[in-house]
Amino acid sequence: MYVDRKDYKYLLAITICFLFVTIRLCEANYIDNEWVYAIGPIKLLQKNFLESDPFIGGALMFTRMYDITILPIYYYFDEFTATIISRLAIWCFQIWALSMLARTLGLKWWSFIALFLLWFNITYDTAAGEWVFGSASSKPVSYGFVFLALNALLKEKIIQSGCYSGLALCFHIIVGFWSAVAIFLAAIIKGLETFGVRKIMIAAIIFCILGSLIHGPVLYKYYVKNAHLMQSESQSIVRHLQIAEISVLIANPFHLDPYFFLTKVKYLLVLGFFIVAYILLNKTLEAKQFRFISVFWVASGAFFAAGLLARHCDYYKLLMLYPFRLGDGLMPVFFWISVSMYFQSHLEKYRGGRWLLILLVPLIISLSSLFKATYDASPRDKLVVSVKWNAMVRTEPMLTINLFKERVDEWRKRIILTVVNDSEEIQLWIRNNSPRNSLFITPPWDFSFALRAERAQFVFYKSVPVDEKIYDWLERMTLLNRGKFERYGYYMLGQLKNNYPRLTTAEISYIREKYSVDYILTYSNVYLDFELIKKNDSYRLYRLHSDIKKS
Repeated sequence: MYVDRKDYKYLLAITICFLFVTIRLCEANYIDNEWVYAIGPIKLLQKNFLESDPFIGGALMFTRMYDITILPIYYYFDEFTATIISRLAIWCFQIWALSMLARTLGLKWWSFIALFLLWFNITYDTAAGEWVFGSASSKPVSYGFVFLALNALLKEKIIQSGCYSGLALCFHIIVGFWSAVAIFLAAIIKGLETFGVRKIMIAAIIFCILGSLIHGPVLYKYYVKNAHLMQSESQSIVRHLQIAEISVLIANPFHLDPYFFLTKVKYLLVLGFFIVAYILLNKTLEAKQFRFISVFWVASGAFFAAGLLARHCDYYKLLMLYPFRLGDGLMPVFFWISVSMYFQSHLEKYRGGRWLLILLVPLIISLSSLFKATYDASPRDKLVVSVKWNAMVRTEPMLTINLFKERVDEWRKRIILTVVNDSEEIQLWIRNNSPRNSLFITPPWDFSFALRAERAQFVFYKSVPVDEKIYDWLERMTLLNRGKFERYGYYMLGQLKNNYPRLTTAEISYIREKYSVDYILTYSNVYLDFELIKKNDSYRLYRLHSDIKKS
């Protein structure tokens, strides 16, 4: 079989990008939301897994497609090994999917490497804390299918694009929904004559069928579960508006509330990324490609703008649909695509131009690091000369070389030792020495406890319900904070870290009686009037009920 030499070169580019990401990101631990997405397939294998957890136990799963896909990996391997395998597989898929789109747009293999390094090093998001690339979770898979859907659209294969859009929806309902709206708008506005109404309708039907098969049962369960709220229409509307307001202003303002995450600098950054990318793509893309990309690009920006308007009008229900997700996540990708294409179009005219682009990459990253250090909202040090210099040299290949040694040491330690730190040691002890239906008060910022200890948590920051249980979530968080929070979002964690160790015996007893909590895990320097059953250098575990027996 004949293979174009360009394929080999792009394969080399994909391999380089994969090795780069592996060195930079493949920690010997769970990263980002990986532990959350590991719970899904485990629950499919063990029906009673974390059944007594007040939030995870009865959680509505919108990641069913992801759980089913990686289920075989979790069947044959332990949860941590399965997570690592899933992580590597997703990185391969995403880099390959992005390379398919890049090749269709006309990027050479060396420009693709430059694009990837710029995107990865400088920014994942522009403002709303959204990210496209990273962990073993459903969102990166969904974005991979978005890249493939766009690639198919540019190749004028609308039915194939509808299939990929449907798969993006299956893996992540928000990413899939907003991207599909933008893609179908592009197909209708700029491609109606090319595709015809019939093909667009077939693509839309395929998209809807795929989404309904995966998310239909979950949505049905959600409305049945909340049927008691429909006793009166006015009561239901007020209740849902309150839930949305708590979600936007308290639980997830870093993703949902532009008044929380949009500073003047970030606002200008978003606007600059959007305008510059539009201009450069117009200059470098073929006319038939730009007609589709322009509509998709403007639509993603319009969703972002709709979110700003919704916040201005305090319309929290729209904000609950994450209108910033697609634009904020993809804006950096397309910005660096446009920059790479622009440099490629000028530099490839000269002999050795590709190497000049590769040399420009660390310089651009260096200047970006200096910009971030200068305009950081809470700089750790004053910007003296040494700090400016450190910011400018924090680029490739220095970071990769330093991190390579760090990653090797991490993995050597992980392979040799059964447990790596005091947190894992006490969580393993809890798994082996407490009843499976026990309820634990734990530091609410320790996200991996439920997975490693396999025990229910009283409450923790990351597991935020999207229904009426959010009231209970907020009440429990407030109890562990010993009162109302002064600031919300991730600022809650700083307050919790300060107040959680100060919980008194009386406050814990109140929580124990109201919620039937069995144990509390706290720091080694915290002494409580309960039965101490386990301690190490960092933690102390107390039993709150004397009648609890080992399972």
